Amino acid sequence: MTQKPKTVKIRKKQQRKEFNPTSIFLGLAIIIAVVVIYMALSDGDAQDSTDKPAKAKDQVVATVNGEKIYKSKIDEQYNLIPAEIRALITKETILNRTIDEVLLVQEAKAKGFTATKQETEELIQILLIQNGITEDMLNQQLERNSMTMDDLKEVYTKQIMITKLLNHTVMSRAAPSEDELREYYERNMETSLITVPIQIRARHILVNNETLAQEILEQLKDGADFTELSDQYSTDTYAKQNGGDLGFFQEGMMVQPFNDAAFSMEVGDEPQIVETNFGYHILEVTGKQDAEVKTFDEVRATIEQLVKEDKESEILLDLIDELRLKADIKMNSELLVEQTEGVETFSKVQETVCTQDGKPVLRMYSTTTCPHCAWIKETVDTLFSDLVSEGKVVAYHWEVDTKDNTLTEEVETAIPQSEIMHFIQRNPEGFVPFFYLGCAYERVGNGYENENSLDKEVEEISTVVESLLSDTSNYQEETA
Repeated sequence: MTQKPKTVKIRKKQQRKEFNPTSIFLGLAIIIAVVVIYMALSDGDAQDSTDKPAKAKDQVVATVNGEKIYKSKIDEQYNLIPAEIRALITKETILNRTIDEVLLVQEAKAKGFTATKQETEELIQILLIQNGITEDMLNQQLERNSMTMDDLKEVYTKQIMITKLLNHTVMSRAAPSEDELREYYERNMETSLITVPIQIRARHILVNNETLAQEILEQLKDGADFTELSDQYSTDTYAKQNGGDLGFFQEGMMVQPFNDAAFSMEVGDEPQIVETNFGYHILEVTGKQDAEVKTFDEVRATIEQLVKEDKESEILLDLIDELRLKADIKMNSELLVEQTEGVETFSKVQETVCTQDGKPVLRMYSTTTCPHCAWIKETVDTLFSDLVSEGKVVAYHWEVDTKDNTLTEEVETAIPQSEIMHFIQRNPEGFVPFFYLGCAYERVGNGYENENSLDKEVEEISTVVESLLSDTSNYQEETA
């Protein structure tokens, strides 16, 4: 019997108004239609239809008020998702978003909202025109993905019905009041929307050695032309086209030594030499713009749109919550992913394996104050380090409180945004320890701490890694 994982919760649950990555897939079947049009233009990367399960063997993965959702439909939608984001999405996410869509379509029908054949045809024609493709091109791409024009029309029919429902139930209630707009303005005074920070304009000549940099600086002091020297010596091929000009930039946009030097200088100061990892810069500040706070009237239209979108999202989520509460929903999400023999405490959440440099990525998240983390961290660090040294995987063990990756000698002080997003997206409650192996397997807590068996932990994690390494056809390289 699988033990209840031992965990520590390190932060409060995210509030609904915070960004929820999965919410963008609310009506995934609707988005799929756009993806199909995209693929008609660019060849796409969906799997061949021979990889899809036969309809005769189809399994029901959910029912929503008696309406069946089939595994083949979820598989098809998953395969149509662009490869660059597929590793961030599980089939269970798609299933949940599809359930939301079914509920919204059912509610639209119950409220009397329909879509005429003419409305559907007009929408498809508009999208064809916007994307510059013909109906024949679209039909060919649909056929390559085992779809028909009728399938696509069904998708857009649902889109129209949902849009009509939302216009009636959501949009009509989302108009922000004047007080809400002014409250947003006051609350976001420090953001770039309202306050434009100090900007400076600079130009530079980039060279590879300090001696040459000193020679150029002396020539400038003697009255030589900056533009001519930039054209003659600078290795920054882009900036030298403009006489070395870098335009205006805010603090923090340049590498640290360059940034610090530039913002310590004034217009009219003599150029100075700054060393960075790019080389030696002869830097001169040529302009400065003071910080500017925009008036409410200047940003009112933008704020109105932002507040309206936020309210729409909130009302929509409330509507879906309400529909889910009164619906009869049965899910068999375990049918979506084949489980791995010998893996008992990890959940397999998708087939796609995220990689870096062609190797599966293993991640552990912990804190220095978590006793359950302390029980397993040394064992995992040793296992991960051995796998890395053997050239099999890329691995990280992030201590969320110190921001350190314990697998490196260096003491890190910040977790990259992409790394912390995996933790937030897959573990919104913030429990530790959290394991995320190849983006395909995940586990909250320890599996065998009750038995005090680190050997079983090593055995199961090793089994998971073997599974990740066994089939490279599912590899998907992570983007930076």
